[in-house]
Amino acid sequence: LEDGWLEGFLPSEVGKLNNLLALDLNYNVFSGTIPEELYKLSTLEELDLNENFFSGTISSNIGELDMLNFLQLQVNYFTGTIPETVGDLKRLQIAEFTYNDLTGAVPESVCRNQEIFHTLHRLTADCRGNPPPVECNCCTNCKRI
Repeated sequence: LEDGWLEGFLPSEVGKLNNLLALDLNYNVFSGTIPEELYKLSTLEELDLNENFFSGTISSNIGELDMLNFLQLQVNYFTGTIPETVGDLKRLQIAEFTYNDLTGAVPESVCRNQEIFHTLHRLTADCRGNPPPVECNCCTNCKRI
C-alpha cells in the first residue's frame, strides 16, 4: 500500500491481521494516531509509516513488537519522546524517527542494544541543532537544524 495516496485513519482492525509480517504505508495521507491494536501484531517484522500525517505520541506498547527489525516513522507529526520500550526490540536493524516533533533523548537502552547486539545498523533522529530537539549518543545520522 506504499505510495498509494490513501487517506484517513488507520483502522483499529489492523490488529486483527495476526500473521502480518510487514505493514508498509509510506507516502500516503494517513492521519491520527497509531491504533493500540497494531502493537498486538506479534509477527510484525517491518513497520513503515513514513511520509504521512500521523500524530500523537509513540506508544510504549511498541516494545511488544518482538519480531520488529525495521521501523520507519519519519516525516510525520509525532510528539513526545521516543519510548524507553524501543530498547526492548532486540532484532531492530533500522529505526528512523526524523522530521517529527519529538523531544527528549533516544533512550539509553536503545544505545546499549546497539553496542551489545550489533543489530541496529541505522538509527536516525532530529539530533542536530543547538540545542537539538532530540539528544542521541548513538545515532548513525542526525537530521534537522
